[in-house]
Amino acid sequence: MPKEGQTIAGQIIERVKAQGLIASDGLASGKFPAYLAALKTSVISCGEVSQIRRSFSTAYLPLDTEVVRRFQHLGLRKMGQVYSFWSIPPKF
Repeated sequence: MPKEGQTIAGQIIERVKAQGLIASDGLASGKFPAYLAALKTSVISCGEVSQIRRSFSTAYLPLDTEVVRRFQHLGLRKMGQVYSFWSIPPKF
């Protein structure tokens, strides 16, 4: 991630917070990884995306709540556990 992108994102967050609002930002190589980065309030480089998302709960997956509930019923509580079933990682 270019340093200027991190600087701009930081400036936006500071301006939003100055208005008394709550904000977070996430910089990553795609929309879903950026969403996860925002949850962690961090920057995720392209090489870190697969490693970082493995630690998140399956509740954050962009899937129907029934599918997530079934994952959790099967003991699949972390994204990494779900990803381990695919030989080619899913795109979310």
